[in-house]
Amino acid sequence: MTKTRSRKATNSPAVRAATPAGNQAAHMGVRIQEATAAPGADYWKAVNVRHLPPEENRGKHHIYVDAIDEGGQRVRNPELRIAYTWEGRRDDEAAPPKPLDKPDNEPAGNLDVYKGQIITAWLQGDGLPSDRVTGLHTDHEDQPAADGGNGNTRFHHSFHLTFQRAKKAATPVVVGGGESKPEPAPRPTQPGVLVPEQWAGVVTATQLNLRLGPGTEHVQIGSLFQGDPVTVTGRVGDWLSVLAGGQQGFVHTHYVQRAEPSAGAALYPPPADQQITLPSNADPTKRAVAAAWNNYGALLVQHAAELGIDPGIAVAVMVAESRGEPFAADGRMVIRFENHIFYHYWGKESEARFRQHFTFDATTNHQGHQWRADPNGPWQPCHTSQATEWQVFAFASRLDERAAMYAISMGAPQIMGFNHRAIGYETVQQMFHAFQSDVRNQIASLFRFIAVNGLVDVVRRGDYVAFARVYNGPGQAESYARLIRDYQAAFEGVRGPAVARALAAAEEAIPRMPMPPSPVPGKTLAEADPQIYEAWRNHIIQGFENNQILFRRTLNGFLHPYWITVIMYGLLFGVGLISFVVAIVLAVRPDSGVGPTAIFGGLSVVAFLTFFLSRPLQALEENLQFITWLGIVYNTYWTRLVYLQDLNTVQDGLSDASDDAVEHLKALIDKHGERSQNRPNFPGVGGG
Repeated sequence: MTKTRSRKATNSPAVRAATPAGNQAAHMGVRIQEATAAPGADYWKAVNVRHLPPEENRGKHHIYVDAIDEGGQRVRNPELRIAYTWEGRRDDEAAPPKPLDKPDNEPAGNLDVYKGQIITAWLQGDGLPSDRVTGLHTDHEDQPAADGGNGNTRFHHSFHLTFQRAKKAATPVVVGGGESKPEPAPRPTQPGVLVPEQWAGVVTATQLNLRLGPGTEHVQIGSLFQGDPVTVTGRVGDWLSVLAGGQQGFVHTHYVQRAEPSAGAALYPPPADQQITLPSNADPTKRAVAAAWNNYGALLVQHAAELGIDPGIAVAVMVAESRGEPFAADGRMVIRFENHIFYHYWGKESEARFRQHFTFDATTNHQGHQWRADPNGPWQPCHTSQATEWQVFAFASRLDERAAMYAISMGAPQIMGFNHRAIGYETVQQMFHAFQSDVRNQIASLFRFIAVNGLVDVVRRGDYVAFARVYNGPGQAESYARLIRDYQAAFEGVRGPAVARALAAAEEAIPRMPMPPSPVPGKTLAEADPQIYEAWRNHIIQGFENNQILFRRTLNGFLHPYWITVIMYGLLFGVGLISFVVAIVLAVRPDSGVGPTAIFGGLSVVAFLTFFLSRPLQALEENLQFITWLGIVYNTYWTRLVYLQDLNTVQDGLSDASDDAVEHLKALIDKHGERSQNRPNFPGVGGG
């Protein structure tokens, strides 16, 4: 595995100075795990981790390592070795430590990195503990060299690690009340099993270290502050595995306490007389729709009234998606992680790593979802419980937080993260935290999704298949349509007379466009009698077409006189011009006589005087202005009709639009008559 010493110095990364530069490859998933050492003890500290640029790497796939002393000079110790392992390594796969024996013009040692390996490297052999550098692999994007030579391509990337001998310092940690104490001297963390736990917590320390692993020997990957919410997913001894701000890590249990029920879990019931009461033997479907209404009915009615739709559709959607539950018992919002969506946003670019941990059915990609944290472990089903959903999501977040959030459906309405912009959130992280913090954000987003995706009319006419095709995707439209229809029917069956009266009052308060009533109670006209619905639909379409015909006829009423005027004035001008030419010709001929010359000359004068005094160009210009005016009035009228979406004001809007259009048409006709009267009108000559 070790390359020969004959390699030219220009093909190897330059040996770096002793000045620590830190982890420059963190953005590529590389992490530093701190060594276990008592304060004041010597250890090997990873002071510089960097990814080699294309011009320096030239298409290789290595990990280069240097070891320097406190003064920055190369350490020459024949016992010192580069130790390494990789994820999924079997017991029968050897990983012999590599010596640091290269010449001064090269890094002291190196490792080859093969396709699919995710390597952890450290130093060993001289008895000192060592930091570990994890997450080193070559599955990264292509990076061409600026000079046109060999660059970095997928599976041909290299890293340079520099370890420096240093003394372990006590790490301060800030605890509750603002007092600062040194962190306990690190001690080896005994191998332990992560015991799953499910609860919401809050940070009690003023500032708290979030670490990569369960112990102070692990590298700090972030900071949490007093009052920050965390979601606890498991425990290893005195350390909690938490998800905080989309980042997975470990914190000490002493500085986290269970959170009290927050505003996120608050209820927004309808008035007491509209609460649904069920018998104890009611079936689960009725109990689910009743609970959704009793918990959030006030919000549902408010948002449904804004769109002019029945709130029962929101009840049905929420129950179909999440049984109407925005949050699980542990306080975390209900989610579902979709492997195929994560593949779309991350796995395509990291195919090898994705296939190690996730799988889904190639033909029906919303099925067959399995996962595993260990690339060599057994596959586990994904959608068995909320605990599993969050476990898979937390693992995926460590690979790519944004893609992982895109791949989950969130809260009671189960809206996918990749819809964040459509429902008003600049980033998916904002959507995630808003949904986690308050059920009001979840329900408002459900109605916002309906509005921005043009589903208001679809909901009004009860076309559940068309709704599910947009909301759930075409692959599951039929099955979700059946669920939504069944749950809405269940809600209508249990909501009681008080709820029915309240909803009926809201319906009556909303002026609606005329539509024939359904002959079957509980079904839309499209479902009950498709032929009548289609006839009504064709009638509406024909009405729009008739209006278009009316406009064309009105336009032609202006255009026909316009073109007749153009032709007549053209002829008049032609007669005058020809008469003038004939009069000139007759005047120069000695035998023509005075009479014919005077006749044609007089005809020419009359024609020209008539043309110029009646100002035909002005008449034509004015007619063109009237035609343009008519087009503006018509287009304005129909544009206003198209945007009359609020059923509360639709009747007033129609009246205003019609009144304005009639007023403008009257003004146009009056102005046209006034202009016509003001033009000279010679006997026998039209004014245009």
